[in-house]
Amino acid sequence: MRTGVLAAVMCVGFSAGVATAEGDVTFDISGSFSADITQIVNSSNVRGVEPANSDWLDGYLLQTVDAKIVMAATAREKLKGSFALANEVSFGLPDDNDVAALRKRGSTTFLESAYLSYLCGDPQDSRADLTLGYFSYNYYPDSRVLGGYLFKTGIHPGYIISGNIDPKLRGLLFHARMREFLHHNIFVTTPENDLSLTYLFRAVAESFSLDAAFMAHRVVPYFEGKTDLAKEEANQSPLLHGYRDEDGTRIWYKKSGFKLVGRLTLDFKKMLGLNEERFSSQAMRLYAEAALLGIKNYPGYYERISERVPVMAGVSIPTLKLLDVLAFEIEYYGSPFYNNPIDEPKPLYLFEYSQGTDLAPSNMIHPDTSDVRALIGEHGKGDNIRWAVYAERTFGKSFSVGLRVASDHWRERSAGWYEPLEMLHGPDEWYWYLNFTARL
Repeated sequence: MRTGVLAAVMCVGFSAGVATAEGDVTFDISGSFSADITQIVNSSNVRGVEPANSDWLDGYLLQTVDAKIVMAATAREKLKGSFALANEVSFGLPDDNDVAALRKRGSTTFLESAYLSYLCGDPQDSRADLTLGYFSYNYYPDSRVLGGYLFKTGIHPGYIISGNIDPKLRGLLFHARMREFLHHNIFVTTPENDLSLTYLFRAVAESFSLDAAFMAHRVVPYFEGKTDLAKEEANQSPLLHGYRDEDGTRIWYKKSGFKLVGRLTLDFKKMLGLNEERFSSQAMRLYAEAALLGIKNYPGYYERISERVPVMAGVSIPTLKLLDVLAFEIEYYGSPFYNNPIDEPKPLYLFEYSQGTDLAPSNMIHPDTSDVRALIGEHGKGDNIRWAVYAERTFGKSFSVGLRVASDHWRERSAGWYEPLEMLHGPDEWYWYLNFTARL
């Protein structure tokens, strides 16, 4: 059944590019097919079934094949509707309690996107547009692995998602363009059913682009208990989710907060007036990005602002058109904790399991936040630096090959996004990734 779904998606995808018009409505069908291989070369990550075995992932090979179909309709060049469906077949990591560590085969069909967008005014020179639904958004086209902090990070805990998959947003986006190169973007989105409000300013010129953003992250909770765990005191240990103030009153961590993001890109081909025919369009660019994941300090896990500021930089190296992209990226993030997108508003307390200690989880639960750093070991001290090298070459108009070698925030891919737990814990732990994509 699942293989049949994949075949059906592929067959429809091969009819890509067929467009018909009826009156003022234009229909279009497109698709893509992708296959990739990932090998974990070195990782000290462990599983619950083997807390002392930090070598089991070394050399592990993962494979994924996916196909996507996109159906779109445009009415009078102003109103567009798009619907994308994808199927993913993967040979991935075993279950956490699988002693044999056998690769797990899975197949998933999922919604890739579904949205409506409307251009205000003259469609040939629209100054504003509105998008509503489930859609991807990318303000960081130069970054291939690291960065994109606005929608690929969390607050309490301050996790970071890396990789080449654009984040999916649920909600609406209003975009207005002023003076040709100034862009204002307002997002109202619903991560985890809560409400987030985001403003993104963009200045895009020929030789540079500047981005500045402010996000009120999950400031309006839909389910109160998801954001404020005080409602769940009867079900979860209060020692894990808060701290005591000077009067001894229990104050609860919340998953809501405020986020600041800034990004700068410089195109040295344009700045130096070089002959662009000798270089690919993406070569000779320098880009950097920084974020503050929570502007307010809290005792315990969130008392140091320096531990909530990821910073990355990247450069695309010229190859005289031998490659479309050859980029190197590096990141510094000074958090000593194991941050992942989980339900709890604090980092995981099992971070040092990978050292083969015999500490049980109960030994790592701290009654007071004054000693949350007491068990920070080599992982917490040594995982601040992340790096990535990325290369891509396109053949013709529809086929591309990409190669990535990286020590980033690697997580296993799952249904168009990533699993929660990060599996690389230092700059000497890395993997390689090879991708083949055909766009139809």
